[in-house]
Amino acid sequence: QHIRPRIGDVRIGQSLDELYGLAVKDSARTQAANRLLSATTGRALGLEVAPGIFVTLDRNSSASALLNALLRRNAGKVLYMVQWTPDEDWGRRLAADVQRLRDTFSAREFALVYVNADIIDRTAWLEYLVRNQLQGEHIYLYGSQLTESLSQIPALAQGPVYLIDRSGKFQRRSPALPDDWPKLIEQIRKLL
Repeated sequence: QHIRPRIGDVRIGQSLDELYGLAVKDSARTQAANRLLSATTGRALGLEVAPGIFVTLDRNSSASALLNALLRRNAGKVLYMVQWTPDEDWGRRLAADVQRLRDTFSAREFALVYVNADIIDRTAWLEYLVRNQLQGEHIYLYGSQLTESLSQIPALAQGPVYLIDRSGKFQRRSPALPDDWPKLIEQIRKLL
């Protein structure tokens, strides 16, 4: 409101109004998601914090227990699991790229799963999910859970992405990344 009267070009003023409106809307959505998650007292299993964004976290459970709960919720589906972090450019790009898979496959037979690959601030993580509308299942692992997940679930040490078949088994072959789209689509279709 301070600078708005000084702008002579109507189009620039409209653009600023639109940007301000988007920022306020994003802020309201992230605050609502934070309030919803805070009300769970630190334990959420598949809680929908925004449309299509499901969060699983529990400081008192093991990483394998959280993963098993996620597998039960998505029984009969092929899962594409992504280890990422919003703190790194590669992680943000990877998380955004795999969203295309949601448009390619039916939600009845396929699900995206995101796992934080680093110890990051939970509030900043949640804000990034909601602001960028990263739809899918999101597992937040705390420090000890993250190290446990790498030691008890060997497939998680292979790389940033994993495929889990309909029966809940990690595939031994490393799945393709989104930059090799035809190969990735072929790998997923073989499991459907």
